Amino acid sequence: MLEDDDGVDWERVRLEVKLGERTRNAICGEFGITMKRLAERIRINKWDVPEDVTGPDFALVVTQLFFALERQVRHLTKVEMTGSGEREVATLQRLTATLDRLIALDRQVTGRKPERRESKDMKELRTRIAKRLDELEVR
Repeated sequence: MLEDDDGVDWERVRLEVKLGERTRNAICGEFGITMKRLAERIRINKWDVPEDVTGPDFALVVTQLFFALERQVRHLTKVEMTGSGEREVATLQRLTATLDRLIALDRQVTGRKPERRESKDMKELRTRIAKRLDELEVR
């Protein structure tokens, strides 16, 4: 492992950046360095790496949105949802639509094929929402 006196394996960092499979922000997080330090290293050492297209790590954002949606559903199942009001039905329908959009977005961002199987968590989430809609006799 090649390291400078700062303890960072800069050769590995260079290879990660050159591969371009992850954002520079994610690479910096893994190696405990700042974006500024990485940019200086690239400039000073004249690394032959692709241009920085730093932006949000969309795969991470989509994952966080899935967790947020799951937290919402858990919250709704904990609070009393005994009514059959239109408001509750509308909320559940919006959550279902949001889940469908997130799955489509996840496929677009990650490049996964549409026919892939849903994860266990997503199946459970869909089942919970469908069960509650059935309880409310929504078709």
